Amino acid sequence: MREEFRHRALTEKYPYLWLDALYEKVRIDDAVVSNAVVIAYGVTASGFRDVVAIDVVDTESKESWRRSRARFASAGWPARSSSLVMRTKGSRLR
Repeated sequence: MREEFRHRALTEKYPYLWLDALYEKVRIDDAVVSNAVVIAYGVTASGFRDVVAIDVVDTESKESWRRSRARFASAGWPARSSSLVMRTKGSRLR
Protein backbone atom coordinates (compact mmCIF):
# COMPACT_ATOMS: atom_id res chain seq x y z
CA MET A 1 0.00 0.00 0.00
CA ARG A 2 2.83 2.43 0.85
CA GLU A 3 4.59 1.83 -2.47
CA GLU A 4 1.30 2.25 -4.37
CA PHE A 5 0.82 5.66 -2.74
CA ARG A 6 4.41 6.73 -3.43
CA HIS A 7 4.33 5.69 -7.10
CA ARG A 8 0.79 6.64 -8.07
CA ALA A 9 0.22 8.99 -11.00
CA LEU A 10 -0.71 12.54 -10.04
CA THR A 11 -3.57 13.30 -12.40
CA GLU A 12 -4.86 16.53 -10.83
CA LYS A 13 -3.38 19.95 -11.53
CA TYR A 14 -2.35 21.76 -8.37
CA PRO A 15 -1.91 25.52 -8.75
CA TYR A 16 -0.70 25.63 -5.14
CA LEU A 17 1.54 23.25 -3.23
CA TRP A 18 1.76 23.52 0.51
CA LEU A 19 4.55 21.95 2.57
CA ASP A 20 4.17 21.44 6.29
CA ALA A 21 5.79 19.26 8.94
CA LEU A 22 4.59 17.73 12.16
CA TYR A 23 6.57 15.87 14.76
CA GLU A 24 5.85 12.29 15.79
CA LYS A 25 7.56 10.04 18.32
CA VAL A 26 9.18 6.99 16.70
CA ARG A 27 11.12 4.07 18.10
CA ILE A 28 14.59 3.59 16.67
CA ASP A 29 16.32 0.57 18.21
CA ASP A 30 15.67 0.97 21.94
CA ALA A 31 15.15 4.73 21.97
CA VAL A 32 12.07 6.86 21.36
CA VAL A 33 12.94 9.97 19.34
CA SER A 34 11.04 12.77 17.65
CA ASN A 35 11.08 12.86 13.82
CA ALA A 36 9.54 15.39 11.44
CA VAL A 37 6.92 14.12 9.00
CA VAL A 38 6.97 16.43 5.95
CA ILE A 39 3.62 16.49 4.16
CA ALA A 40 3.09 18.01 0.71
CA TYR A 41 -0.48 19.08 0.02
CA GLY A 42 -1.70 19.95 -3.45
CA VAL A 43 -4.56 22.44 -3.63
CA THR A 44 -6.76 22.14 -6.72
CA ALA A 45 -8.25 25.11 -8.58
CA SER A 46 -11.61 24.30 -6.96
CA GLY A 47 -10.03 24.49 -3.48
CA PHE A 48 -9.77 20.81 -2.58
CA ARG A 49 -6.63 19.75 -0.74
CA ASP A 50 -4.95 16.40 -1.49
CA VAL A 51 -1.96 14.82 0.22
CA VAL A 52 0.45 14.35 -2.68
CA ALA A 53 3.61 13.23 -0.85
CA ILE A 54 4.97 12.34 2.58
CA ASP A 55 8.57 12.14 3.81
CA VAL A 56 10.16 11.50 7.21
CA VAL A 57 13.28 13.41 8.29
CA ASP A 58 15.24 13.68 11.53
CA THR A 59 14.61 17.40 11.95
CA GLU A 60 13.46 20.44 10.00
CA SER A 61 16.41 22.17 8.40
CA LYS A 62 17.21 23.86 5.12
CA GLU A 63 18.89 20.64 3.95
CA SER A 64 16.00 18.36 4.97
CA TRP A 65 13.44 20.60 3.21
CA ARG A 66 15.60 20.63 0.06
CA ARG A 67 16.01 16.84 0.21
CA SER A 68 12.24 16.32 0.67
CA ARG A 69 11.45 18.63 -2.27
CA ALA A 70 13.95 16.72 -4.44
CA ARG A 71 12.36 13.37 -3.46
CA PHE A 72 8.89 14.72 -4.22
CA ALA A 73 10.04 16.04 -7.61
CA SER A 74 11.65 12.71 -8.53
CA ALA A 75 8.31 11.05 -7.75
CA GLY A 76 6.49 13.25 -10.27
CA TRP A 77 5.52 16.11 -7.98
CA PRO A 78 4.46 19.02 -10.23
CA ALA A 79 6.68 21.68 -8.62
CA ARG A 80 7.33 23.74 -11.75
CA SER A 81 3.70 24.47 -12.57
CA SER A 82 2.69 25.40 -9.04
CA SER A 83 3.17 28.15 -6.49
CA LEU A 84 4.89 26.81 -3.39
CA VAL A 85 3.53 27.84 0.01
CA MET A 86 5.81 27.12 2.97
CA ARG A 87 5.04 27.91 6.57
CA THR A 88 7.93 28.70 8.86
CA LYS A 89 7.93 28.72 12.62
CA GLY A 90 5.88 31.62 13.93
CA SER A 91 4.52 32.67 10.52
CA ARG A 92 0.94 32.72 9.33
CA LEU A 93 -0.41 31.44 6.03
CA ARG A 94 -1.93 34.24 3.97
